Amino acid sequence: MGCGCNKNKKVGQPVVTPITSKGFEVPKQEIEPVKENNTSSPSLLKKALNFGEAIVDHVADGMVKVDKNELTARLNICSKCTHNHGGTCNRCGCILTTKATWRSSDCPLGYWPNAKTE
Repeated sequence: MGCGCNKNKKVGQPVVTPITSKGFEVPKQEIEPVKENNTSSPSLLKKALNFGEAIVDHVADGMVKVDKNELTARLNICSKCTHNHGGTCNRCGCILTTKATWRSSDCPLGYWPNAKTE
């Protein structure tokens, strides 16, 4: 589920290789590099709704967090993304250090999926 970002995914976006319990595999598509001027983000209401949905998913998942290796892999991907603006995702508005920690969360662009399906 995640924070609701996947509801707006465009059809035909590339599928990435998931992070598995056996280790992290690099996404099959190229990650867009960080751009300093990428400051547009969802409205405050949309951020609150996305975060609220992410909290519900996290609680429903038993508040399970990912392991240290998976968290590091997720944050490394986010650090290279154009939508990372000062640690906040400009696609969903979530704080990346929180969102990447939760097993039930996923990247709105599909660079890393939720890990609870394994």
